[in-house]
Amino acid sequence: MQSSIQTYLTRTRRRVFLRNFLNTLLLAGGIACLLSVIWIQVQPLVTEPLPEWHRQAVLIGSLSLASLFAIYRSIRLSPTSLQTALLIDQRFDLRERLTTALALDETLQKTEPGQALLQDAAQRVSKVNIADKFPIHLDRKSWVLPIPAAILACLALLYDPLFSETKAESNTDKKLAESKEAPWEKVKNPEQKKKRLVIPDLSQRKKSEKLEKLEALAKEVDKLYSDPEYQKNKLNPEKAREGFEKATELQEKLKQMEAEKHDQIKRMQEQLQQLSDRKMTEQMDGPGKEAMQALKTGDFGKAKEEFEKLKKKIKNGELSQEDVQKLKRQIEEMAKKSKEMTENKKEQDKLKKMIEQAKKEGRNAESLQRELKKLEDQSEKLNAMKDMAKKMNEMKMAMDKNDMDELAQKMSELGDQFGDLSEEVKDIEALDESLEEIRKFRKSLAGKAKGDGDSQPSDEVTESDDYDGDRGGVGAGRRKINENAKSNSEQERVRVQFDPTGKKRYVGSTDGPAFTKKSTVELEGEIKEAAQDAADSLDVQKLPKGARDTVKEYMERLGDQAPKTEKK
Repeated sequence: MQSSIQTYLTRTRRRVFLRNFLNTLLLAGGIACLLSVIWIQVQPLVTEPLPEWHRQAVLIGSLSLASLFAIYRSIRLSPTSLQTALLIDQRFDLRERLTTALALDETLQKTEPGQALLQDAAQRVSKVNIADKFPIHLDRKSWVLPIPAAILACLALLYDPLFSETKAESNTDKKLAESKEAPWEKVKNPEQKKKRLVIPDLSQRKKSEKLEKLEALAKEVDKLYSDPEYQKNKLNPEKAREGFEKATELQEKLKQMEAEKHDQIKRMQEQLQQLSDRKMTEQMDGPGKEAMQALKTGDFGKAKEEFEKLKKKIKNGELSQEDVQKLKRQIEEMAKKSKEMTENKKEQDKLKKMIEQAKKEGRNAESLQRELKKLEDQSEKLNAMKDMAKKMNEMKMAMDKNDMDELAQKMSELGDQFGDLSEEVKDIEALDESLEEIRKFRKSLAGKAKGDGDSQPSDEVTESDDYDGDRGGVGAGRRKINENAKSNSEQERVRVQFDPTGKKRYVGSTDGPAFTKKSTVELEGEIKEAAQDAADSLDVQKLPKGARDTVKEYMERLGDQAPKTEKK
């Protein structure tokens, strides 16, 4: 009987505990949400902006504390066994039977009246349903604060704080800086990623001593760029001058690297475009048609894809005997042509003949010899084309041996080479971006080195010591001097149009209006045509009337061209 009474008491205490816990948790959670929202709104105004996860951490932490408080309060409010018995007696109208039975000591419980009382209490309590009078529900007043607090908490998590423009700007700067992080130096501290210079990713390339020195210099410049003193416009002039010199050195070296890479890629593209001569066009019909077309247009990425496709066809035996023969003719012609291009053989032979002809005629051949020397130097620098010619020759030898596995392997290596060239083109674009950022950085350092900070040059003019004023009329006397006038040259980026394929293709950079330089060989026809018209130019050239006879006589006497007069 005593055990059955204890069972009902335990069940009742558990339901009272759960009800107190839920009501306390709801109220404490609402207060925690409200305080979290207030902190999220106020924090950007009183301290430095914090990361995005800060808002979730504050809310989760406050709700955890609210849960601990609810558990603690529910334990403190849990009734004792005697208090629980009294609650049951009151709510089920048991006339204190359960309380009296529970208050009996062991001696009284063994007496007949005690046994009768325990039996009556157990019988009465077994007929009641504890859940009817001790329901687990939430009080209405407990919902007053939590509902609006929860709504505000959701808004604070989903949207930026209403009064945190500073935080929004900081987040934008941070994302921009992270996207432009120097790729050769992974920064572990997130706070160091806020301000970085744009530096191209050359870490995957084979590093020469020159490239290693360039990277070391770039790290020094990037370190100054991320210096808090520079970001807060508090950099001292001496440090700014030192940074300006390093940034200038880095800019010049990047310019040189960009020019070298662009010259190499451009020369390679020009050489590959020569694959489109008449004989090669006749060989285009075959399995390697798409790859040859990509080479002709200088699209290295497309060329790699096509060579990979061709390699798979060879390995899977998808080429017919006729296709194999066509591919063999294509490779033979490409190997022969690429070898000729690496040696610049035709152009060199043409120049040599022109030099011999000039010497026979007694003319100066120094300019032609310089052009020949230039072609010979270019031939030495065409390493990429030489590698291509070598692989083409190895592919030809593999086809002569009818070794399709070796052919597929060499074709894969050739595709990898064009993949590297495609990456070189991306390097040129990255270098162009870096030069633009470093130019802006140098410009800001120039102002700080003079102690001007970020102040803009004014248009106010100053009077020099020997300034004569406005006496003497317009244009007379010393003029006023604008010491802050902008007189130096600046590089500007120009937006280019898309090509027919929807892509922007990098074609290099130049100072001032761009022009195309022609070699002596290319100008040969124009020179001959101009030489034929030289005789007529003496008569048709427009000259001032007073100087016409003098110039004509000079031109006629130049080179013994004057008509011989008979001696009397």
